[in-house]
Amino acid sequence: MLKRLSSIGMLLFVLLSCFVSKEGRSQVSNEQIISGVVIFHLVSSDKQDTSFLRLDYDYYNPEVEGFGTANSAYKDSVNALIYDDVFEITAGWTAGERTKLTKEFFKARLDSFALLYEEYKDIDEYRVLFELEGNYSIHEFSSYVEISIWGWSFSGGAHGNGYNVTTMINKSDGRTLKLEDFVSDVDQLNVIAEPLFREMFDLRPEQSLSDYGFEFVDDQFSINDNFTFSENYVHFYYNTYEIAPYAGGPTELVIPIADIKHLIKLKK
Repeated sequence: MLKRLSSIGMLLFVLLSCFVSKEGRSQVSNEQIISGVVIFHLVSSDKQDTSFLRLDYDYYNPEVEGFGTANSAYKDSVNALIYDDVFEITAGWTAGERTKLTKEFFKARLDSFALLYEEYKDIDEYRVLFELEGNYSIHEFSSYVEISIWGWSFSGGAHGNGYNVTTMINKSDGRTLKLEDFVSDVDQLNVIAEPLFREMFDLRPEQSLSDYGFEFVDDQFSINDNFTFSENYVHFYYNTYEIAPYAGGPTELVIPIADIKHLIKLKK
């Protein structure tokens, strides 16, 4: 038992010494957003293969004056989203009671994920190397904040899993905004979007979506709440497994804003 504890202690020392960390402050919102990256490299038992674990992040600095007040509810909401996702992608299973975000939090989560690999490797020396990447970006606009989360992880099995999620948070009350907050008629938006979706896959208007392998509710096309705006387009992103099997991969539907400008009610 003592030998095991000693090994874990040494491993923790090695893991922490291998971290690369870069911490800085963005120029957005009076330097209230902290930005950084932590990286850790894994090495296989035979020392022939390597992989890396990486988290690139933004978060609202909880030490800034006024943080935690009613006027900063949206910052709490953004930080909570980041906290929970980092916990999940690093196999934390449940976040439990949240603590303040710090650079040490991100280091500790990568440390935990790396230790999980080392434990598996002790059981199976041929265990395939784990992989992990996470990116958390905050973009502020006049009435809301956009938090973009991208992740990829592999911890054994047939394949890894990736995801891309964009969430809009209302600055006035910290509420998560839905598509209905941005467009006046979602049903009409579906009518405009479906031909564009079918065109992407050369589907005729009368052809069933399920016949092609798509899995929409009641076989009826619908856009989702995972979207973002660029200068001239709205981008809707369906993650793997959301509307198709894994082999189908993710799907991005791009709609020209000019086609739906009469429906848009909330802008940047």
